Amino acid sequence: MFGNDVRWGRLVLTAGLLVVFGTLAIEGPDARPWVFGFWGPWPTRSAAAALLLAMVVDFGVGSPGFTTRALAWICVASGGATVLGIVIATQFARGGMTSPLFAVLLLPAVAGHAICSLGSLICLIRAQGSRGRELHGSFAEQLRPSSRPVGVEPKPPATDSGFMPTLTPVLGNSQKLDGGAMFGNAPRALWQRWASPDDNNQIDLACRCLLIREDENEGGRTILCEAGIGAFFDPDLRERFGVQESEHVLLDNLRAAGVQPEDVDVVVLSHLHFDHAGGVLSAYRDGQPLELVFPNATFVTGRENWDRAQKPHPRDRASFVPELNRLLEQSGRLELIDGDTSSTLGAGYRFHRSSGHTPGMLLIEVAADEGPVVFAADLVPGVPWVRRAITMGYDRFPEMLIDEKTKLLDDLVARSGRLFFTHDPQTAMCGLERDEKGRVVAAP
Repeated sequence: MFGNDVRWGRLVLTAGLLVVFGTLAIEGPDARPWVFGFWGPWPTRSAAAALLLAMVVDFGVGSPGFTTRALAWICVASGGATVLGIVIATQFARGGMTSPLFAVLLLPAVAGHAICSLGSLICLIRAQGSRGRELHGSFAEQLRPSSRPVGVEPKPPATDSGFMPTLTPVLGNSQKLDGGAMFGNAPRALWQRWASPDDNNQIDLACRCLLIREDENEGGRTILCEAGIGAFFDPDLRERFGVQESEHVLLDNLRAAGVQPEDVDVVVLSHLHFDHAGGVLSAYRDGQPLELVFPNATFVTGRENWDRAQKPHPRDRASFVPELNRLLEQSGRLELIDGDTSSTLGAGYRFHRSSGHTPGMLLIEVAADEGPVVFAADLVPGVPWVRRAITMGYDRFPEMLIDEKTKLLDDLVARSGRLFFTHDPQTAMCGLERDEKGRVVAAP
């Protein structure tokens, strides 16, 4: 009605009220108390209060300090105040408490204010709906602007800037972990269809990294998304955590792909659990201190998860490596992210945020020829976990994770996006589609 900017609605509302109060000011002694004081009979005081309330809430519409829900209530309150004003003004006219000129001007002005309040609410819905349509590709989503849970924030598609780096999956050290722990509350009779357990109930897991190589006109950088578990554990811990190889497999595979450790410019760590960040450390050597293996790289991770790693909860304390934190901080090459972009990476990359698995996990999104690719980290570790209700026993907040996963999948399927998996031993990446029941499932 007034465009997508709610401020236009506010201007029209304010103008309507100024007409009303201007009329009151010139109406005569019986009307001036409405403007200059709250004395006189109760209808006069009530109508003045109603119109003043409408004026206040109108100025609230469009104020940057209000949330979507607050603005909606402001519009409702404003409309209610105008209805009350209409009723009172009608009573004035019937009781002879005002002149015909006042009744003629007041009723249309207040009625117009009610219409403007409704129009402002429509503008608000349209403004929020435009954002919802951009994120979700569905008109129905426009009507639920406040339904998004805290957690993963779906991002709009990247601008068509021609930015299109080369993406290569690179395997690091592999693991075997308990299948029941990896599939949370799903019974073995169900999850063994997706992953075959051995005699110890353990399943095979990859620690896969994503190698991003930019063209020279894009900066020519070499970016590594995560580093896997690496080989930093001593033999006892290596056996305890199911690490299968003693050598640093990631470095060997990077060299096979033509990348030396000193060639890596940026390492993106979704979070600081050892099976995602341990690969930035040197392989275990008896009696030798650990070192960072990428001497020229800037390390990018989220500030919230960094704080968690510094002061972990007893439940996940064993998942972090105190020595890693110290080395990253001392390197002088650590960027901690608070928002959804990185000053190191620049505008070609953005992050989704998730806290269901661990607080402040970041999922990097990269532009690609066939649609955006999101490094799913531990939000969706592999193809079986694309199923919305399937979580891990290691997840701190499973219900939050399910909500975050649902929002991310809905966003990506609308944009022809794909997921890159770190722990799936067989599948590095898959597309997404909806099945006959409307559920998002993995696609070839």
